[in-house]
Amino acid sequence: MEPFGRQPPRYVPTLTDVVAEGLPIRRPAESAQGAAQPLEGQQQAHGGEAELAAPTAPEMPAAQVHEALVARLLERVQPMLEAQLRDAVAEVMQSHAEVLVRSLRVAAEDVVRAAVADAIVQEHSAALRK
Repeated sequence: MEPFGRQPPRYVPTLTDVVAEGLPIRRPAESAQGAAQPLEGQQQAHGGEAELAAPTAPEMPAAQVHEALVARLLERVQPMLEAQLRDAVAEVMQSHAEVLVRSLRVAAEDVVRAAVADAIVQEHSAALRK
């Protein structure tokens, strides 16, 4: 059954029915039709109440379980990581921009000083020739 429109991975055991103690099992599709009829795989117990036999999940290799767990954790952590990374990158870029601006300012001052010194030398030599 897909109560939320999404089917979980085949290796994840899922609860498909909610059973209150003392009440008969009703499946969502059968609740509109009335009481559920015992299905194959169900047993009679506790005075006629139907209980579902527990489904067995297929065994998975540990590597696949690990990969699935990592993938699920990344899905949950990714939005938070993106925000934190964005802030960290902005901070690093700001500090690098400040250093770059200081370096450019020093380089511009050096170029201006050299240009002014050259202009003074040329002006002085022109004045001496006259």
